[in-house]
Amino acid sequence: MRERMPIQFGRVSSFLLKLIIFAALTIPDAMARGGGGGNSKVGGLLYLIVLPFLIIYAWYINRRINKKKQETERLLNTISQNDPAWNEPNLEAHVRKTFFQIQEAWCQQDLARLQSLLHPQLFTEWKAQIELMQSHDERNIMEDLRINDVRFVEAQNYQDKEKDIFTACIDAVATDYTVNKSGDIVSSNTGSRRKK
Repeated sequence: MRERMPIQFGRVSSFLLKLIIFAALTIPDAMARGGGGGNSKVGGLLYLIVLPFLIIYAWYINRRINKKKQETERLLNTISQNDPAWNEPNLEAHVRKTFFQIQEAWCQQDLARLQSLLHPQLFTEWKAQIELMQSHDERNIMEDLRINDVRFVEAQNYQDKEKDIFTACIDAVATDYTVNKSGDIVSSNTGSRRKK
C-alpha cells in the first residue's frame, strides 16, 4: 500500500490559527509602541477587516478536513472487514512511524531514503529544497518532534494491493531550525533558537 502526502490542510489551518492569535496579541501593542508612526486608524481598520476572514478561512479548512475524516473513517471501517491492512489503528501506527522516518531522512538529507518513503511528486519538490540547502552548506534540524493528531482524509482500495492509497492529515510540532556548515543557526521557527 502506498500513501500519498499532498500539501496538508491541517498545517495551513494550524498555521493560520497561530498567526491569528499572534496578530491579535501583538499588532495592537506594536501600534501603540510605535508612537503612531502614520495613521494607526487605517492599520487598525485593516486588522479588523482581515482578521475575521482569516478566522473564517481557518474554520472552513478545519471543517472540510473533519468532514473528509468522517467519510474516510466510515470507508475504512467497511473495507477493513475484508482487508485487515485497512485497520485504522494499524494504519495510524504506520503513518506515525513513517512520518518520523521521513523527518529523520529530511534532516540527514538522505535522498535515497526519502525517495523510498515519499510520493514521487513530493520527492521531486523536497529533493530540490535539499539540493538548494546543500549548495549553501546548510542543513535543517528538527528537535522535539511530536505528532498531535493523525486524520485520514482519503482512502482508495483496489483489487491490486500495490495500487491502494490513502491520505493522512498530520498535525505535528517541532523546534525547527537551519544551520550552516560551522553549526551556526541561519534561520529558526522559534525564539528558543536565535541566529548567532
